[in-house]
Amino acid sequence: MKPGATGESDLAEVLPQHKFDSKSLEAYLNQHLSGFGAEREATLTIAQYRAGKSNPTFYLQKGFQTYVLRKKPPGSLLPKAHQIDREFKVQKALFSIGFPVPKPILYCSDTSVIGTEFYVMEHVQGRIFRDLTIPGLSPAERSAIYVATVETLAQLHSLNIQSLQLEGYGIGAGYCKRQVSTWTKQYQAAAHQDIPAMQQLSEWLMKNLPDNDNEENLIHGDFRLDNIVFHPKEEVVAHWIAESRIAIEKIRLLTLKAAHSMDTLGSAGAKKEIAMIKVAAPRAVSKIVDWAIQVCGGAGVSQDYPLANMYAITRVLRLADGPDEVHLSAIATMELRDQAKRLTAKI
Repeated sequence: MKPGATGESDLAEVLPQHKFDSKSLEAYLNQHLSGFGAEREATLTIAQYRAGKSNPTFYLQKGFQTYVLRKKPPGSLLPKAHQIDREFKVQKALFSIGFPVPKPILYCSDTSVIGTEFYVMEHVQGRIFRDLTIPGLSPAERSAIYVATVETLAQLHSLNIQSLQLEGYGIGAGYCKRQVSTWTKQYQAAAHQDIPAMQQLSEWLMKNLPDNDNEENLIHGDFRLDNIVFHPKEEVVAHWIAESRIAIEKIRLLTLKAAHSMDTLGSAGAKKEIAMIKVAAPRAVSKIVDWAIQVCGGAGVSQDYPLANMYAITRVLRLADGPDEVHLSAIATMELRDQAKRLTAKI
């Protein structure tokens, strides 16, 4: 694991206030979690993640099987806080459409098992960067991680509540007003002394709510770099470099084939290959330049680098000799004609 990244090093002994009956948990999982009891002689071991303070989070291992368990904290809780059943429901919906979350496996509402509600999800290997400057990685790798983080959040915000079947998950319109009201009530319930500035802040927020408070979108209440698990080995930039080289070689081979066809059959006989180059080359170059811009971050679209100008030029190439759709239609027509000729020859 690279410097600045943590994973299983975040594990520690279970805190005294968070200890629970491991035997009871093991018996429950043996009965309700498929595959958990595959190694009968194996002993269940439990460790606690130092992060995840809102809802205590634990690492479970039994033989070769590993899981993560999240539970409500013990004791008296604020109303509507620590609702892990809702957390499980959303995670399940997100996983079902391929959004990058661990697979939720089992939810238990029976508080007699370990004292509180809990749920179990798959354990995901990966890197967690506690230092937001991500020391030990190259500037290009850091840039790729920052970009991936923002893209993931944007993807979450773009999801449709109805298609996820989460329309009954929240109240809907009036989110900002509810947030301010909830924060105020939670503060008042937990405050040990009167702080006038907090009262003034609450009043100011309530008076300055946005005029249009009717949007309905999924948001993440604690989205930050050190609350995200990144792939343990995959280096995005390295993959982009590899993909770029593959794309360049594909275009080069296609160009050589077109040149050969022109030499042997004439330009009329190379129409299909020429049309394919007009689609494939600008597409690939646009993608490669886009990756280069992402690697450089904000500098990639500044005048200090030629990348933004290169992207504009390659994008224009996709229009200068006709849009892709024209060439694709021509390619399809020629391909169907060629296949028909071959079929007729065989018959």
